[in-house]
Amino acid sequence: MALISGYGKTKARASGGSFCSWHGNYKTERAFPDAGCSSSAAAAFFRFSKILFLEVYSITARGNLDILKQSDMLALFCSRRCPGDLILKLYDYARELRQQNATVIGGFHTPMEQECLTILLRGAGSLVICPARSLENMRLPASWKKLLDAGRLLLLSPFTEKQHRVTANQANLRNEFVAALATQITIVYADTGGKTEQLAARITDWHKSLFTFDSAANSNLINLGARGLTVASGDGRFC
Repeated sequence: MALISGYGKTKARASGGSFCSWHGNYKTERAFPDAGCSSSAAAAFFRFSKILFLEVYSITARGNLDILKQSDMLALFCSRRCPGDLILKLYDYARELRQQNATVIGGFHTPMEQECLTILLRGAGSLVICPARSLENMRLPASWKKLLDAGRLLLLSPFTEKQHRVTANQANLRNEFVAALATQITIVYADTGGKTEQLAARITDWHKSLFTFDSAANSNLINLGARGLTVASGDGRFC
């Protein structure tokens, strides 16, 4: 388990590694790792320092911190309700991400996000899973443990050990946390006026790359500035 904080002396340990510590201040984006800190752990601190404007003051991690070095990490979101035609597109999209060994980050909380996670777990790519609760005393599925052992999984949480139950507010903050860490974001579907649509608006305010499926059901996302994902002719790939 690793603990990375915005202020003061912090400690971190990647899965299977020894503890290392930092002295840092996120406002200046400066950190001073002690001797023995891995470069990946130090890189994680710098990356986290850039998202603490979300009022995230400590982050716990378990797994392979080297995954955070990936420059093309993709975040995936979907509202709880999803039109049938978009469900089919999501299955195809998830299989393509698996085939490409893409690095995907998400909370994987809603039903369709969980379906996507099931597909990705069968691939060879890396995953970053961010629960909307503390990692302390969290029971992990056997499939997650297998990926942890293989160095293909990183668990991240912006919540303290006291926040061990999932709440709506924590889920919203977690989603912003995920989007802030990602290089590009795909929102499969967002209910009009819902929290996922509000997240999309914030993502566009951050000038991050936002994508969605080209569908009339996603006109709200496209109007916010999301670019449409379409199937390229011939090979079935999305572009």
